[in-house]
Amino acid sequence: MKKILVLVISLAMLSGFAFAGDNQSARYMRMLSRGTATDTIDAAYFNPAGTAFLEKGFHIQADVQSVYLDYSHEVGGTTYESKKFIPFVPAAYLGYNAGDWAAFFSYNIPEGGGSINYEDGNIVFLSVPPAGGGPIVGSLEAGQAVHQFSIGGSYKFLDMISVAALGTMSYATESLDATITSSNGDALNGTAVVKSAGTGFGGTFGVYARPIDGFDVSVTVVTSQKFDMEISESSGTAATAAAMETFASTETEIPWKIKAGVSYTFPFGLVVPIDFKYNMYKSLDDALIDSWSSSIAFRYWVNEDLEVSFGTSYSTDNVEDVDSYYPLDPELTSLTLAAGFGWEVIDNLMVDVGCLYPVYFSEETTGGTVKYEKTVVDAAIGLTYQF
Repeated sequence: MKKILVLVISLAMLSGFAFAGDNQSARYMRMLSRGTATDTIDAAYFNPAGTAFLEKGFHIQADVQSVYLDYSHEVGGTTYESKKFIPFVPAAYLGYNAGDWAAFFSYNIPEGGGSINYEDGNIVFLSVPPAGGGPIVGSLEAGQAVHQFSIGGSYKFLDMISVAALGTMSYATESLDATITSSNGDALNGTAVVKSAGTGFGGTFGVYARPIDGFDVSVTVVTSQKFDMEISESSGTAATAAAMETFASTETEIPWKIKAGVSYTFPFGLVVPIDFKYNMYKSLDDALIDSWSSSIAFRYWVNEDLEVSFGTSYSTDNVEDVDSYYPLDPELTSLTLAAGFGWEVIDNLMVDVGCLYPVYFSEETTGGTVKYEKTVVDAAIGLTYQF
C-alpha cells in the first residue's frame, strides 16, 4: 500500500497546484498578450529581446496579485473540495536601457504558487486500495512554488531587430500535510508534515523584430529545468511521514516552452497583440500531453494618462487520460477573460490594475464516475517607474 500511495500522490501533485503561469505582472493580467511588449520592464519575462526597445534609462517594476482557488471533484455522488485564498504573490523587475542594449533582472513565480486543502477526503485516498479492504479517509493540504531569479541582456540591430539571452536559477519548494485514517488500522494511519526543496537552472533565448512601423513579431524559447528535491523537514507518524518523504524527495521538472507574439498598431491608436505558447509536457511524463494556449488583447489610450485594455485566451489541458490520472489541481481546458487599466499618476510612474477570470470546462472520466471542476479569480496591481 505504501508504494501505491506514493505513486498516486506523486501523479496527483505533478501539476504543481498551479494558478501561476504567464500572469507575472498586472499589465499582463489586464491584457493576456505581452509577447511583443516593449513598453515596460516586465518585457524581461514576456519578450526579453524587446527590452532593447525600451526608453533609455532605468526601469523598476513591482507587482503583487491575490488569487482565490476552488478545486473540486465529484466521485460517486460525493463532492470533495479545496478552497484557498492566496493574498500575496509578488513579482519584481529591474532593468537599464543604454540605447542599443539593455540589461535586466527579474524575480517571479512562474510555476505553482498555489496550494490545496482537501479537509474531507479526495480522489487520491479513494484510489488507493487499503491492505484490509477498508476505506481511506483523511485530509490533505499541500503547496508548491518555483521562485525564479533571472538575469540577462538584449542587443538591438538597425532599430529593426533585437536578440536576448538570460540565465535562470530557480528554487522549488513543496509542502505536504496529511492525515490518513484507514478502517482496517493500517500502519499508515497518522499525521505527517513533510517539506522539500531543490534548485534548478535554465535559460531563455528570444528574438524580436519591428520590420515596419506598427507591426511587431517575436519568438522566445524557454529551456526545461530539473529539480532534485531533498527533504528539509519531516515530522509526525513514522510510517505516514516515510511514505510522504518518498514522494517529496523525487525529481521534478519544468518543460520546454516556445512562445510567439505578433501585434499591430492601427493608425487611430488601437493596439492588437496576439500570443501563442506551446508547453512540452509529454517529454516529462507519458500520462501527460503537450498543451498550448493562444490569446488576443485590445489596448487603447483614452488620453495621455489612461490606457484601458481587455483580452481573452484559450488554453488546453495537459492530461491525456483522466481515467488513470488523479489530479488534485486539474489542468482543465479554459477560456480566460481579462480587463484593467494603466494610469500614469505622475510623470514616469504608472499604476496597472488587472483582473482575470478563467472559465474552466469540467471533465469526466469514462462513464462519468469522476467529474473535475475548477474556479479561479485573480487580481493584481503593479507599479512601474522609469528614470
